Amino acid sequence: MSEYGRFFTSTRHIPMTFGTNPATGDRLPGGPYTSVQAFGGIGVGLLLWLTNSLWGTGLVVGDLVIGAGLTALTMWLLRFMPDDLTELWTLGIGATKILDAPAGGTYEGK
Repeated sequence: MSEYGRFFTSTRHIPMTFGTNPATGDRLPGGPYTSVQAFGGIGVGLLLWLTNSLWGTGLVVGDLVIGAGLTALTMWLLRFMPDDLTELWTLGIGATKILDAPAGGTYEGK
């Protein structure tokens, strides 16, 4: 008679965060930030910088305030996003399926 055992260990997912300045050890304002927030904020900031001629007001201070505000808003909204890339991929696939749904409400004849 063979005996076997099953073991279950619960695991917790701890996301990678950016919370301190590596040079000085000081806490980042508003932090800690997840990797999705950090890279999303950097991406939006760069996109706003590159497209400043399209949305800019012509005043440097005004453009900086608007750009910083939109970047901060993006980072705040991204705190609700999952930090796992597979979950983000699944979320993107679901969004495209919703947008690709037929107007009649049928899919593959069902």
